[in-house]
Amino acid sequence: MLKNIYLRFRCKVQSAFGRYLVSDVAALQSLSAIGAGYLPWSGASLTPTAASKVANEIIVNRRRNVLELGSGVSTLLFGKLLHDLGGRLVSVDHDAEWLNRVKEIARNRGIDTSIDFVHAPLRCHPKAMNSQQWYDQEAILQALNGKVDVLIVDGPIGGHRYIMSRYPALPVLRQILADDATVFLDDIDRPEEQKIAALWAREFGLEFDLDKGTLGLLNGNIAIGSFSSRTYTP
Repeated sequence: MLKNIYLRFRCKVQSAFGRYLVSDVAALQSLSAIGAGYLPWSGASLTPTAASKVANEIIVNRRRNVLELGSGVSTLLFGKLLHDLGGRLVSVDHDAEWLNRVKEIARNRGIDTSIDFVHAPLRCHPKAMNSQQWYDQEAILQALNGKVDVLIVDGPIGGHRYIMSRYPALPVLRQILADDATVFLDDIDRPEEQKIAALWAREFGLEFDLDKGTLGLLNGNIAIGSFSSRTYTP
């Protein structure tokens, strides 16, 4: 009976919130301890379960230099976490208006001093596939100070209309990643992101967590890849 109740609840949650999982309820409770205030979660945000995986990595492995592609809820959450830990977040987005809105919220919450907001318009890029555009590479590289130990790839927009749009992230940024860096690739339930993860694994020796042959699906829709065995994966 309890199993049936759980399954019905899970169906309702997934129907109402798309990719969100029942595990997100517990993750939200844990994330609230960071004290980032109200977070406007949406279907485009990292799932709470995925966000908790990133938070675990930052805390347990003492990560202090984080780069995220795609700003939003994650910026406020990890910005607050790194603010308290003495770290730094570089948050990149192609949409200047949206980036300024996130920056305003961060400033109102007193955490903007630990976040570098980078407007990087989408442009034609030699590493892009299928005529897709990627971020202004120089805008990102100029904003970095030291090696990045966590890379979160949640942009640019992906999916079937933007085939392989996130692929350039590693070809462009591998040079600035620490030797033991951890890479998070969001939306791993989509075939295109699975192809990207497979290419990265083959081209850069990146080891992704596997579960029943599917990349990261039980990690809250995010794939976790590492260049060393140091990465914490509960």
